[in-house]
Amino acid sequence: MVEGQSMVLYRAERDRNLQKIDDTIGEMRNWAYFENEEDSAEENYFEQLTNNNLNFVHQPKVTPIVNEPKIGRNAPCPCGSGKKYKKCCGK
Repeated sequence: MVEGQSMVLYRAERDRNLQKIDDTIGEMRNWAYFENEEDSAEENYFEQLTNNNLNFVHQPKVTPIVNEPKIGRNAPCPCGSGKKYKKCCGK
């Protein structure tokens, strides 16, 4: 059954869960996405940790270790002899 717009608005006015939001900022203040007191306390704690331990923030960047791919037994030998790896350097 299709209801008209006036009937939908009438039911929305009577429903406790559907209310018009007059103060958007006040309504969203407690939402998880927006900052609240607990978040600011965590940020302050993190700032104290980083200020006390500057090595934590300014650690030298380490280049990752990259392993060379393994040479297959039947692949050509990388030494350039033209032989298969298993007959040349793979012994």
